[in-house]
Amino acid sequence: MKTYSPFDKALKDLLAADLTNLKIVNEGWYVEYKSDLVNARALAKAVSAFANTYGGWLFLGVKEQCKDNPVAGEFPGISAIELDGALQRLRQSAAEYLNPTPLFETKVLRGPCVEIGLAEGTSVVVIEIPQSHTAPHVHKDGRIYRRVADGSEPKPETDRFVLDQLWSRANPIRKQTRKWVKRDPEFSEAEGKVPYVRLMFCVDPWCQRVPWLSAPIPEIRSVLTSHDTDIPSITFDTVHTTSEGFIARQVQGNDPHNFVLTWKMQRSMSCDIVFPLPLYTPYDLDDLFTDLDGYDHVSCFIDILKERAHNQPRIADLNIMMNLLISIISKYRRLLKLAATEWDFYFKARVLNAWRIVPFVDAQTVLKEFEAHGLPMIMENTVTAPMGDDPASFARVNEQDIEDSKHEEKIVSVLQAIDVFARIAPSFGVPIFVKDEAQADSTMYPYPELQAAGTRAMTVQQNRNKRLSLMS
Repeated sequence: MKTYSPFDKALKDLLAADLTNLKIVNEGWYVEYKSDLVNARALAKAVSAFANTYGGWLFLGVKEQCKDNPVAGEFPGISAIELDGALQRLRQSAAEYLNPTPLFETKVLRGPCVEIGLAEGTSVVVIEIPQSHTAPHVHKDGRIYRRVADGSEPKPETDRFVLDQLWSRANPIRKQTRKWVKRDPEFSEAEGKVPYVRLMFCVDPWCQRVPWLSAPIPEIRSVLTSHDTDIPSITFDTVHTTSEGFIARQVQGNDPHNFVLTWKMQRSMSCDIVFPLPLYTPYDLDDLFTDLDGYDHVSCFIDILKERAHNQPRIADLNIMMNLLISIISKYRRLLKLAATEWDFYFKARVLNAWRIVPFVDAQTVLKEFEAHGLPMIMENTVTAPMGDDPASFARVNEQDIEDSKHEEKIVSVLQAIDVFARIAPSFGVPIFVKDEAQADSTMYPYPELQAAGTRAMTVQQNRNKRLSLMS
C-alpha cells in the first residue's frame, strides 16, 4: 500500500520551501504537527500509531494554526542547539519504547526559508513512516496505538478483529519471501554434485522501501564488467536484460552451457548471485598436492585428512569466497548508488549440494582449529544462513562509518564482506575467530589470512587451467 504524501517528490528531495504545502494540510489520519520537542514516550506513540495504521508524516518544529483549522500555521523550527538531541531522542524512542522497531526515515530541513518564515539557525525535522508490514508495534506501556479519524492523538486499539488484521498484514510478504528463498536454481545431473553458494540481496525484505534501478543497460554493464585495481575484483563478461531486470554471467574461460558465476537482478534491487565452489574428490590424498598447487598450507591440510582417516573426502575450496564477496558487494553498492538508494541492505545465503562436504581454507589459524578439534563436514544437502525463510530472518548489512574518505569505498566493501562471510562460514564449520594462544583473553580474527588466501586462489585457478589445457 502506497503511503499518502503531501508532497509531489520523495523525502530525500524535499526542500524547506516545499513545506508551504502543509498550510492546506490538516492533522489527522496521515499528518501530525509538533511545534516543540516532545518526550521519547510521546514520539514512540506517534510513530507506532502511523506504522500500525496507514503510514503518515510527523513534523517537528511545525505549529498548527488552531484547533478549528489544524493546518500548519507557523514554522518555529527546532533550534540548532537542540537539533542533535531531538534526532537522537527520535532514534532512541523507537528502539526503547516499541517492539518491534518500525521503519521510518527522517530529513532535516534547515532555515532560513522566507517562504515559510523559518529562521536561520532553526530546522524542521520531517519523519516519514510507511504503513508497517511488521505490525503491530507494541508500545512499552503495553498498548497498541493507531490513528483514528481526524484526531491528532493516536488511540489504543482493543478491537480483536483489528488486532488480527494487524497480525496478518505481513502474510502476503512472508509467503512471497518463502517462495523466493526456496526457489533454488535448477542444475544438470553433473552440476547437482558440485557445491554452490547462493546469495540473496535486497534493500528491504519487508518490501516497505522499494527502490528502482532505472539506469540504462550500458551503465549497468559498466559496473559489472569493470575491473577494480584497489580491491579484489571479478568481472562479468556477459550482461543482458530480462523481463524483470538483467542477468550477468562470467563465461570467459568456462563452458558457457554450465552454471557459472551468475548474477540475476530485478530493477527493485533484489538479486540472486550463484557461484560454484571448486570440488575435489581425490582417489589418493597426495593428488591434492597437484590439485591445490599454489596454496601455502596444503601439506598441513593433507596431514589432518590422513590423521582423521578421511580417505576419499569431498573437498570444497572456500578460499575464493572472501575476495568474491568483496567484489560482489562493491559492485552491488555501485548499483545501489545508481538507484539513488542508501547502502544498507539485507542478505541471506544458501549452500547447495553440500552433503558430506569438507571445507579447505588456506589459513593457518583455521587449520590449527581443524587440527585441534577435527575437520568439519556438512551433514545436510542444503544449508541456509541465517536460518529461516521469513523476511525477519534476513541479516542486515549496515553501512560502515569510515573517516578515511580516500579509501572509503574499499574499506566499506571489505568490512561488509567480512560481515557477510561471518554469517556464511559457520555453515561450513569454519571458525570466524580463534583464540590467540599467546594471549588467552584475546581474540584473533583470520580475515587478513582469508583475503591473502583468496589472492592465492587465483594462482591455483590459473595453474588448474594450464593443466586442463595441456590435457586437452
